[in-house]
Amino acid sequence: MPHIPEDWKLRLLKDFPDDAPALLQSLSTQPPVSIRLHPIKGKNVFQQASSIPWCKEGRYLEERPVFALDPLWHAGAYYVQEASSMLIQHILTQLILPEKSINVLDACAAPGGKSTLLTAALSQHPQARIVCNEILDQRYRILEENLIRWSDERCILTKEPIENFVPLGPIFDLILVDAPCSGEGLFRKDPNAMEEWSLKQTHHCATTQKTILRSALSILREGGYLIYSTCTFNPMENQEICDWICSHEGMKMIEIQCEENWGWKKIETTAGQALQAMMPSVKGEGFFCAVFTKKQNFQANISSNERKNAKNHTLPWKELKENTLTTVWKDIVSLENHRIIEHAQDFYLMSAPVLHFTQMLGSSVRVRRAGLKQGRIKGKDLVPDSALAYSHLQKIQRIELNLDEALRFLRREPSGNENSPMGWYLASFQGLGLGYLKKHASGWTNHLPVDFRLRM
Repeated sequence: MPHIPEDWKLRLLKDFPDDAPALLQSLSTQPPVSIRLHPIKGKNVFQQASSIPWCKEGRYLEERPVFALDPLWHAGAYYVQEASSMLIQHILTQLILPEKSINVLDACAAPGGKSTLLTAALSQHPQARIVCNEILDQRYRILEENLIRWSDERCILTKEPIENFVPLGPIFDLILVDAPCSGEGLFRKDPNAMEEWSLKQTHHCATTQKTILRSALSILREGGYLIYSTCTFNPMENQEICDWICSHEGMKMIEIQCEENWGWKKIETTAGQALQAMMPSVKGEGFFCAVFTKKQNFQANISSNERKNAKNHTLPWKELKENTLTTVWKDIVSLENHRIIEHAQDFYLMSAPVLHFTQMLGSSVRVRRAGLKQGRIKGKDLVPDSALAYSHLQKIQRIELNLDEALRFLRREPSGNENSPMGWYLASFQGLGLGYLKKHASGWTNHLPVDFRLRM
């Protein structure tokens, strides 16, 4: 284990005198392994695993398997996620959200754990619009890949500074800010976080958090909720930020109720009460969470210089009316009250609420992906997108693979029966889609995206 920063150790002992000794000792232990099941695709996965009490689909595993060698992980049957952060699902059960249409923003969404959790927790809100935003290129690509595998047609992906949403006004009913932080709660899981820690970094993180939150407060609707979380123990990034949020007129902190035997520590701030996961009391890593509601609208003071590259992104998202092309798409996908949309030569499947919200967002931010991407037309060929393979809406004929065949497919090796008719096939494992194969006159082609391939 890397050397524990002395400044951090002294501060931890000062801030948490009752908890710090056990926490410091826990840093030399192995972190628990936890996953969260997809509510539809994950019903038959890890059935003997123990449950995480604050998350319906959360499970603890006795040991860490090689997830990359499990085709069910590639199919989106489950998401590998740290247990403490799954508290978000429990929190959502305590909020009074609109019964029909609800607009949600995951402001710092990568790598996708909170976004996928939001889709599961809001399963009773079929008209929800869930905007998943990540500004950093590499992290955005990871987010996009995870959301494609998870497959929820209500998701809208953006890669924007949150300041660029401000001209849209207060449009969100729920905003989650899982803020960039000093990462103290992950020291056991990620020793690099310990090596990178410094007092200067914690001050920088607090400044960044306020910048993000200033815009988030502006675009939150009156009566809406803000969930603020970090993976640190630092009061500067936790309690002090909570008090800063409530210094804005109309913002009020809400107390989160949870069972005592879960081990969560109640953290008192000037503004109210938050929750902190501290090892080993909670079977998980360090996580801080607080909830706020907005009692009245106000406009954050965002200068034009802070709005980076904000402009009108009006590449149209056009609904296709009934014609030959829509009939072709109906042969490979179940519409189920969805509409076929054309955007930048690609075709998407989305509900009317997602389409309208996507078009509205385009006046200020660039929407990179929305709904379910179906594919595109190349010459006379209809080429399905990999995203369609992970969806329950796809209707392309399938080839069921055993474990060895599935791993070969995931390595992008061509496979299939020589006697099969020419055309497109869904490669599936235990009934779940992995991607597409195409049989043509000269043989089979594996159409799994290069970025999705198994490298083991």
